[in-house]
Amino acid sequence: MNEDLYSYEGLLVLIDCLNELIDSSGKRKQMIDVSKDKLIESYEVAKNFLPVEVINKQLKLTNQKVFRLQVAGRCGLSSSKYCLKLCPTQLCLSEQQLIRKYLSDSKYENLPINHIWADAHRDGLYISKATFYKYVRQIRGKRIIHEKKRPVKSVIRAERAFEILHMDSTTFRCLNGERVYVHFIMDNYSRTVLGAVPSYSSKSMVVANNLMAVISKYKLHFKPFELYSDDGPENHGYVNELLKDKTVSITRIVANYRTETSNNMIEAWNKKFKQIILRRFKAKSFENLEEQLPKMVDYFNNLRLPVLQTLSPNEVITGVTYEDTGIRDKMYEAKLIRLCQNRLLSCNIRDESTRMKSSCTAN
Repeated sequence: MNEDLYSYEGLLVLIDCLNELIDSSGKRKQMIDVSKDKLIESYEVAKNFLPVEVINKQLKLTNQKVFRLQVAGRCGLSSSKYCLKLCPTQLCLSEQQLIRKYLSDSKYENLPINHIWADAHRDGLYISKATFYKYVRQIRGKRIIHEKKRPVKSVIRAERAFEILHMDSTTFRCLNGERVYVHFIMDNYSRTVLGAVPSYSSKSMVVANNLMAVISKYKLHFKPFELYSDDGPENHGYVNELLKDKTVSITRIVANYRTETSNNMIEAWNKKFKQIILRRFKAKSFENLEEQLPKMVDYFNNLRLPVLQTLSPNEVITGVTYEDTGIRDKMYEAKLIRLCQNRLLSCNIRDESTRMKSSCTAN
């Protein structure tokens, strides 16, 4: 008995010495990750002779870490490489394949990742944006760089449609080198682009005609609303004359970096127009832009936006809410189906996800 005790104490001394050497190298984590198969194999054998608590203490492991070592890298089908049966809360194979399909679809190549998630979320991929980002990182094998949000002086938020409108102009060059202006008017509440007019100049007549067209189209005569715009020359002249019209009740607010308010919503749209819309619709010339601009506006107004809880501007302006989509209940149902499908997965069969999904739904 004493000999066994002496042997046990001597073994602990050797283990402590090895732990000190490993810790001093600073590569404990790397060594465990590289030799995890051998470690887990030895761990299972050691459990026949020593309590788990003693083994974990000597190896500086926890039950959770041991479990992760057991399941990590065991599945060649899952993007996470974790066993689907042992980690059933991860996305099932059909959902992971659907993410790959969206990422490789050419019609989404002009959109940021969060816009792709919004479209997928509404079309049946009932997962959160954070989960979507995580699997995109695993599939593409690289980090997603998030743009840092710049602080704004004031956040303007309307409580209903047509309460606050934003007006601004942007300029760019067509593929043939022509320099053109596009004058936009946007609704604050729904982010719907209400008016868009191309021109070769920034004359106030063009801006005033655009504003008058929006008022007529959406029947805003005698309806009071606030109009945010900068103090550029295009927003004076004919625009000032229009504001004196007794049939309109517009409170104009000058919004730029020198004031306490900001016209940041439509300024952000100007950037999106160049980085998202023009990547999809190539403006070859002024005539081509004039022809395609209504299609560009319609495309954006029907685009599902993360900032609108995956609703499109056209849906919001007509009164649709996120609750109307019923997605919260669908996400809960998808979670239950996912757990069932992963637990029933046969590791020897790749193409039975459809059968299992129908079985889980029936149950």
